[in-house]
Amino acid sequence: MINGWNTMSHPGLTITIIEPYSTELMRISTIGKSSPSPLKHTVIFGKKSKPHKFEIIGKYQKDLYLDDLFYGSIWIGNIVIKDGALIIDNKLVSPKKT
Repeated sequence: MINGWNTMSHPGLTITIIEPYSTELMRISTIGKSSPSPLKHTVIFGKKSKPHKFEIIGKYQKDLYLDDLFYGSIWIGNIVIKDGALIIDNKLVSPKKT
């Protein structure tokens, strides 16, 4: 992580996580799974006292979850997670009702 930014990728997506500096800041942990289907990528980040979990499920159409809340599906795009807010292609998004 450089200056609180970390960028990673998932097929069709670029994900950037921006976290303010804190002595409690955890290392970002990523776990990928391709078998059995569907493709799943889990990212754990944030403070030790309040970690966040971001999940991407799917290879083509990807379902997005932040802290176990569903935010929608996307095929391609840029995702920024900043201070617990999810931004897709420069638009702030809210959780969807399931």
